[in-house]
Amino acid sequence: MATADKITGPFEKAQTGPVCDADWHTGCVWPHREGVAGIVDWNSLAYSPDGLDFELGAEIGAIGDPGVFCPDTFDDTAAGQGITWGLSQKGKPQYLYRWDADLRVR
Repeated sequence: MATADKITGPFEKAQTGPVCDADWHTGCVWPHREGVAGIVDWNSLAYSPDGLDFELGAEIGAIGDPGVFCPDTFDDTAAGQGITWGLSQKGKPQYLYRWDADLRVR
């Protein structure tokens, strides 16, 4: 993993170990509370207070190659409010499908 002040770099390799003990195949992240949450390895939620060190949480069922709709992704808020839906792919041939989950901060 690498970090940068701007999306175009320059990038600096993080000095910490792997971001999670799980063997991530795919995933996505979004602002959540004061940190970052994510769906990783198709079926688990993870949380990181600093965006560098994630801890696995609940298993949520298979969501292949997820993407989420996060309305406050680019807002300058003190805490992310969570998500309620996203898109994923499934089947052969591959189809996009919508999934719903109430992962809002209460």
